[in-house]
Amino acid sequence: MSQLNVSNLGGTPQTVGQVNVSTGHTLEIQGTLKFDHRGGHRVPTGTTAERPSVSNSKVGQIRFNTTTGSFEVYNNNTWISIGTAGAAGNTAGNYATPARNGREIKQAGRPSGYYWIQPIGYDSPTYCYVDCDNYDGGWVCVMIAGSGSNNHYGTFEASNLYTQTVDGVSASYIPVSGTYYSSSSGRKYADTFIRAVCEARNGGDEVINVRLATNNTQPPGGVYDTYNGGTVGGDAWNYASFIKYRGGIQYYSNLNTGGDGRQGDRREGNFRVSHVYPYNWEQPGGWEHIRLYNNDYKIFDYHSNPSNLQTSRYSNNRVLWGYTGNTSQGIYGSGPASGQGHPGYFFVR
Repeated sequence: MSQLNVSNLGGTPQTVGQVNVSTGHTLEIQGTLKFDHRGGHRVPTGTTAERPSVSNSKVGQIRFNTTTGSFEVYNNNTWISIGTAGAAGNTAGNYATPARNGREIKQAGRPSGYYWIQPIGYDSPTYCYVDCDNYDGGWVCVMIAGSGSNNHYGTFEASNLYTQTVDGVSASYIPVSGTYYSSSSGRKYADTFIRAVCEARNGGDEVINVRLATNNTQPPGGVYDTYNGGTVGGDAWNYASFIKYRGGIQYYSNLNTGGDGRQGDRREGNFRVSHVYPYNWEQPGGWEHIRLYNNDYKIFDYHSNPSNLQTSRYSNNRVLWGYTGNTSQGIYGSGPASGQGHPGYFFVR
């Protein structure tokens, strides 16, 4: 390889001062590249389809995606959105320009509402509600627990979705409020989609946000409130909390029980809980303990088996997401939502 040492490098008059590097060749700078002007530096630009192939992509590469209206960086074998630019970002979540996750909707400056979400590996988008207001936004509603239903546990597939035509196509989705919302009937997307939309390789935090509420009632104490703001009557708002699996969102399953080897017997399937936001993660007894009690307990609960340790607000803000001892189904709670039969929401980010 040849080396050229110069004090200044400039283009010829024929190229208007530009220095051109032909396709297939690389200009490598091992020192510092300094821009001593007040103009702009243009990064590589193109559509999603025009992304460099995996074999031609390197960790740390950056480009502007004109399809999503966002800057993106290459890491962990995928292109990850790192923010939007101008009005182009306001198309994120449209049917023609679906977002990968709820955070991209938030970054685009779009309000809370229904958007098209298409995680990595999916061929078509799914219509979802995205909360861009609470807990720093970007939360996708993937499930509703109905007070008189067990659709929120015990089935791996999508269940009881409402279907109507949206943007000229048939959309099966979860209404979070209004005419087609029901506090008694649960609805959910397939577990595969729930995991995909919030997994790390899709730009997610792999965190679950559970809210004991109805009709999309907002936390009364403001956008960071989980319980301090009090309650709103008739189960409209009780409290919220957060769950994160030790081994990652891959260990979430709507078929999990206290007898499920993925959660009951393996450390990776155990989880931690935060009753506040920003998070203050709790794992009473350590990662060995907080897990479901027996086959009658589904998905998650906030006490630690095999010990009797509990999270700090177990007596006031418990969430036993699925319990076969419920005669009316719903969520089994505590404090203002004591006992069985409470409705709620399951968001992910």
